[in-house]
Amino acid sequence: MRPKQLTFAGLRSYPGQAQTLDFTGKSQVGILGDTGAGKTTILEAITLALYGTPTWAKEGAKELIAEGEPSMVVELTFEHDGQTWRIRRVYYARNRPHTHLLENLDTGETTDNRGAVNRRIERLLKLRREDFQSAVLPPQGKFDLLLNASETERSQILKGIFGTTSLTATRSLADQQRQTIRDLLDQAVAARATYLLNPAEEAKTATLAAQAAQRRTDHLEGALVRMSALQKKAAAHRIRSAALTSARSGLDTSLARLDINVLDAMVSVEEDLAEAERQLISDEASAGAQRTQAQQRLRALADEGATVESVTSAATVLSELPRRLSTLQAAQTRLEGEQEQIDHDGERLEAEQAHISDLHFKARQLTEQAESARSSADRTGKATTELVRATYAALSAAAAVARAREAESQAAAAHLEADQRLPGLREAVSQAEQKATEALHQVDAAVREDAAYAAGHGLHPGDACSVCTQALPTSYLPPPPADPARLTAAQKARMAADRAVKNAGKQLARSEATHEAADRELQAARKNLDEALRRLSDQATHAKNAAAQPLLSPTDAAVAIDHHAFGHDLDAALHALQQRGASPEHSELTRETDALCRPAQDLTEALSTAATAARDSAQTAEADVTSAARLLTSEQANLTRRQQTHTATCQELDSEIDTLQETLSHLPPMVATVLSGPILSIRSDHIDAAGRALAGLNERLQKATGNLKTADATLADVATARLDLQERRQISIQAPLTALLTEASALIAAAQTAQSVLDPTLPPLPSPPAAQLTVASLRETCATTTAITTDLLARLKTADDAAQTDLATSQANLIQEAQQIGADEEGKPLASFLNDIPLDEPAALDPLSQAIGAAKQTFTDQSARAEHATTQIEPAGKLDHAIAQGRSRLQDLDEIYALLADGKFPKHLTERRTRALLIVASDLFARLSAGRYGFTDNFRIITRATRTVRSAKTLSGGETFLASLALALALVELHGRNGARLGSLFLDEGFAALDSTTLASALAVLRDESNGDKLVVVISHLHAVAEAVDDVLWVQRAATGSQTRWLTGPERDALVYDNAQSGLLGLSDSQPAGNMASTRTSGQS
Repeated sequence: MRPKQLTFAGLRSYPGQAQTLDFTGKSQVGILGDTGAGKTTILEAITLALYGTPTWAKEGAKELIAEGEPSMVVELTFEHDGQTWRIRRVYYARNRPHTHLLENLDTGETTDNRGAVNRRIERLLKLRREDFQSAVLPPQGKFDLLLNASETERSQILKGIFGTTSLTATRSLADQQRQTIRDLLDQAVAARATYLLNPAEEAKTATLAAQAAQRRTDHLEGALVRMSALQKKAAAHRIRSAALTSARSGLDTSLARLDINVLDAMVSVEEDLAEAERQLISDEASAGAQRTQAQQRLRALADEGATVESVTSAATVLSELPRRLSTLQAAQTRLEGEQEQIDHDGERLEAEQAHISDLHFKARQLTEQAESARSSADRTGKATTELVRATYAALSAAAAVARAREAESQAAAAHLEADQRLPGLREAVSQAEQKATEALHQVDAAVREDAAYAAGHGLHPGDACSVCTQALPTSYLPPPPADPARLTAAQKARMAADRAVKNAGKQLARSEATHEAADRELQAARKNLDEALRRLSDQATHAKNAAAQPLLSPTDAAVAIDHHAFGHDLDAALHALQQRGASPEHSELTRETDALCRPAQDLTEALSTAATAARDSAQTAEADVTSAARLLTSEQANLTRRQQTHTATCQELDSEIDTLQETLSHLPPMVATVLSGPILSIRSDHIDAAGRALAGLNERLQKATGNLKTADATLADVATARLDLQERRQISIQAPLTALLTEASALIAAAQTAQSVLDPTLPPLPSPPAAQLTVASLRETCATTTAITTDLLARLKTADDAAQTDLATSQANLIQEAQQIGADEEGKPLASFLNDIPLDEPAALDPLSQAIGAAKQTFTDQSARAEHATTQIEPAGKLDHAIAQGRSRLQDLDEIYALLADGKFPKHLTERRTRALLIVASDLFARLSAGRYGFTDNFRIITRATRTVRSAKTLSGGETFLASLALALALVELHGRNGARLGSLFLDEGFAALDSTTLASALAVLRDESNGDKLVVVISHLHAVAEAVDDVLWVQRAATGSQTRWLTGPERDALVYDNAQSGLLGLSDSQPAGNMASTRTSGQS
C-alpha cells in the first residue's frame, strides 16, 4: 500500500478548508514542524481513511472532528499490487449517517457502507488495523511495542503481521463448515428416513397388485350389468301386474257409485224456474226506460251549469259577496290617502338634498385651504431643518479644522525628533560591520593553518575526497583541528561581532521605521488639514444658501430671516471656533446653531399653528355635512320602505279583486250574467236578482234527481229477485247434476287409467259435457261410459294373468345368473350373499356392488402406492448420494481442523517467519548501529564484538529506537515477500533520542532501504531529518489551525543550514573550548 494523495478537511488540528497532500513520485519524505503543530494528525488521517477508526480505539472517529466543524472528510488515494484505489469517508458531528466509499479507479469496483469497506480493506492489505499500526504506522510513543512486548503479545502481533491469523480464521471457517455439514447431514438423514427403504421394489409389487385388482373389477362389473338387466325386467313385470290390478279395482268402485235415476225428478222443477225468469226481464225493461229519461234531464241542466255542487257553491258565494265587496272598497280608499302623503314627503327630502350639496361644497373649499396651509408649513419646516443641519455641519467643520491644525503641529515635532536621531545610529552600524569582518578573517586564518582539517571539513560518508577523489567510507568522521581552542575563540569572537552587527542593525531599522512613520503621519496631518478646510468652505456655503431660500423670507409673514445678517453671524462664529484650542462640546454647537437659526424656527412654528387652525375649521364643516347627510339618508330609506309597503298592499288588494272576479266567473252562466261588470260597481239589487235566478235552477234540479232515484230502486228489486231465482236453480238442478257429473267424470278417469295400463292405442272415451250442463246431455254421457267400462274390465283380467307368468320367468333367470359368479378377493363365494335377499329386489345386488367397489379401491390404493414409490426413486437416490458426499467432506474438514490447531502448522509457520524476520532485522540493526548490535532468537540483543546476549530492555533510548526501526524495516520487507507488498513505512518521532552521528547513520539506512520502490515517511521536530530526505512537508501551527506546504529545494537547504548553524552555536555556547575535543572523541567511539 503506497499513498499517492491524501485529502482531509475538518480534522482536529486542520479546521476550515480542505488540504491535499500529494505523495506521487516521492520516496523519502520528512514531515517536520514544531511539537504540537499537527504532524501526527496526518497519520491519524491515513488510519481513519483505511480502517475508519483512530489509532487509539476501534470507535470514536467523531472525536477527530475539529471543534466547531459540522463534518470531517478524509480521502486517500493509494496504489496496491499494481492497482489504484480511492477511499473516502465523511463523518458528521451531529446525528447524521456517516458515508464510506471504496473505489478501484482501474476496474471500477465500488464498495460502500462502513462494515463492507473495512472488510474489503483488510482482505486487500492482508492486515488488520492493529497489525497495520505495528508494521506500517507504529503510533507515537509505541515504536518499541514489538521489541519490548511479552512473548504472548509479540506472538499475537506477529501472527497478524505474518498472516497466520488467517489460518486461525480458516480453521474457524472449517469448524463452521463442519457444523453446517453435520446439520445438513442430520437433515438429509432425517429426510431419507421419510422415504421407502427400497422404492423400486415397492413400486413393482404395487403395480402387479393393481393389475390383478383391475381384472377382477372388469369381471364383477360384467356380472352386475347382466343381473341389473334381469332385475329391471322382473321389476317391469311386477309393476305391470300391480298397475293392472289397481286399474280393475278402481274401475269396479267408480262403476258402482254411478246412479242415473235421479235425472227423472228434475224435469218439472226446471219448467217453473224458466217462467219466473221471463217476468223479471219485463220489470227490468220498464224501470230502465224511466231511469234513462231522468238522466237526460240532469244532463241538460248540467249543460246550463246547474249541478248539485255548482248550485250549492253559488249559494255560498252570494251569501258572502256583500261583506267582501264592503271590505275591498274601504281598503282602496285608505291606500289612496297613503299615496298622497308619500308624494309630499318625497318633495321635502329633495329640497333637503340640495341644501346638503351646498354645505358640502363650502366644506371642500375649507379643506383645500387647510391643505395648502399645511403644505406651506411643511415646506418651510423642511427648509428650516435643512438650515439647522447645514449650520451645525458648518460649525462642526470649523471645530474639525481646529483639531487638524493641532494634529499637524504635533506630527511636525515628532518628525523633526526622528530626523535628528538617524546619523548616530548609522555610524554605529558601520563600526559593528567593520569589527565583524575582522572576526571573520581571524576564523579563516585559524582554519587555513590546519590543512587536514581544511580538506576534510564539511565532508560526509560517501562524498568524494577532496584530495584523492575517492568515495569516503561509511565509517568516515571529519578530522579535528590542530588547535581547537584558537578556532573556538575565533568563532566566538565572530559570533559576538555578528550579534553586535545584528543589534545595531535592528536599532537602525527601528529608528528608520520610526522616521518613516513620523513622515507619513506629518503628510497625513497636512492632508487632513487641507481636507478639513475644504469641507469647512463647502459647509459654510451650503448653510448660507439654505438661509437664502425664499420660503424662509415670505413677504406676508410677521416673522422672517435676513440671510445677509445670518451670513455675517455665521462667519463670525466659524472664525471663533477655528481659533479655539479645545474642541467644543456637542451641546455648545447645538446652542450656537439654535441662536443662528431662531428666526427661521419661529416662522415655521407660526405657519404650523395657522395650518392647524385651518384644518380644525375644515374638519368641523365636514362633520356638519356628514351629520346632515346621515340624517337625510335615514329619512330617504324610511320613505323607500313606506313606498315599498304601500306598493305591496296595493298588489295584495288587486290580487283579492282578481280572486273574487275569478270566483264570480265560475257561477252558473244564468247567475254570472246578472253580476257582470267591474267588481266594485256591483250593488245589492244585482245580488238579489242573481239569488232569484239561482233558486229557479235549484227547483228543476231537485225534480230530475227524484225521478232518477225511483228508477234505481225498481232496478234494485229486480236484481234481488234474480238472485233468489238463481239460488233455487242451484239447489234443485245444478247441485244434483254436478254431483252426478263428478261420479261420471271419476268413472271416465278410471276407464282412461285402465286403457293407459292395458293398451294406450285403444279408442278414447267420451268427454263430460263441456257446455251448459243439462239433464239430457248428462244422461247420454253416463250410458256410453257404462258400456265401455264393462268391456275394459274383461280385458284387464286377461292382461294381469300374462304379467304374472312373465314375472316368474325373470326371477328364475336371476337365480341361474347368481350361481355363475365366482368368489371374492377373500375366497368367499358371492352367491351365498346374493341369496340373502330376493334377487328381484334392488338391494339384492348391493354385495356385488360392494365387491366391485372393494376391487376398485384395491386398484386405486395399489396404483397410488406404485406412483408414490416411483416418485421416491429419484429423490431417495439423490439423498443417498448427498449423504455419502457429505460424510466424505466432513472427514476432510475434520482433518483440516485438526491440522490447523495452534500447536501445529500455524505455530510452525509463525516460528519460521519469525526467524526470517530476525535475520533481516539483525542485518539492518547492524547497519544502523555501525556493526555493533544484532538480534538472536526470542528478540534478544547480541553485541557482535563480544558475542554477549542481553535483553532488549537494557538498551538505551537511542539504541531501542534503532532496534525498533530495524524490526519495522524488516517487517515491511518480509510482508512484501509474502505477497501483499507494503509500499510505505511511517516513522513518528523517536529520532530525538539519537546523537548526531547515529542520526545520520539511521537516516542513511532509511535512504538506502527506500530505493524508490517504497515510501518512507519520517515525522519529527528535528530539522536535521531534512538533510536525509528528498522532500520535506512543513507543518506549522497558526491561529486558524495547522497549515501544510512542501518546501522547495532552497527552502529545504536553508532549513538544514539553519539547523547546522543553531547546533554549532548551541554547542559553542554550552561547552567551553577545552572539552569540545573530548565530546567529539566520545561521539566517535
